[in-house]
Amino acid sequence: MDGQIDRSGIAHIIHEARELRRHPEFDTALIEYTSDLIQFRKSQRRLNKIIAQQYRFRVIGHLLHQHGLKWLNDQTGGVTYTELAHACATYDSSPRHLKTMLGLMQVVGFVKVARDPDDNRRKLYVPTDRLMGFVRKRVMCAAISLDILQPRLRCSQILMEDKTATLRVWATGGFEFALGQLAAETLPEFFPFFRRRDGAAPLIFALMHARFNAQDCSSRAVIAAQFGLSKTQVSNLVHEGAELGLFTLDAKGVPSPTNLLSDSYRQLVSIELAFFARHIRPGSVA
Repeated sequence: MDGQIDRSGIAHIIHEARELRRHPEFDTALIEYTSDLIQFRKSQRRLNKIIAQQYRFRVIGHLLHQHGLKWLNDQTGGVTYTELAHACATYDSSPRHLKTMLGLMQVVGFVKVARDPDDNRRKLYVPTDRLMGFVRKRVMCAAISLDILQPRLRCSQILMEDKTATLRVWATGGFEFALGQLAAETLPEFFPFFRRRDGAAPLIFALMHARFNAQDCSSRAVIAAQFGLSKTQVSNLVHEGAELGLFTLDAKGVPSPTNLLSDSYRQLVSIELAFFARHIRPGSVA
């Protein structure tokens, strides 16, 4: 895609997301997706720090997209710093963000550095099996919910049986999803808080999960412990979300989702599921 957003793909996703929200089993899939994302976040607390903010998520998206395109073309892959810097600059991620993220990814074993076989002077950043396993678990959360909504697609089966399926998802759709362009345009009040504030996503998952199960929300201390956050961090997020109209607070300061949050979250999940339904495919790149 050379850094260009596939607008035809976005239009398709918008349409499919709307259809998913009309599906009689959408609420069941919504609850399943939320529960699976919570378990994913809990089990990957240290690694989830890597994608806690939008600019970090974008760097991973750029890396996987460009690596995936190359790997599927010639079985080599790898991305140069210049290629990553160009992609990041196109979408307002600074060189500092890129360098910081590449350093973090090397520390946690998400990326390795190799020499370009065609030019030994050039370094290539290559996703490791650890990164691909991490991403595969995240994609599987969507696949399980899609099995509820569109069982004929066999999404979870494809991911389990084909080790290259996750790579194909990012090769064909990396820019659509990893940049958050669609969600940012569709949900301007909700998405900046959800994606750009460290810890906001798991907080929202916890609030929505409590709402779906007609339960009281866990305490701020419990939420902090579950997702590797500080209690102060959670408290600040709660107050910020309340100011944005996403939460209401009772007399004890316990947050609950507003209609704005509930509606926005439903839209976000439908967009994500529509994206994955479009790109989890067997065989060759579509």
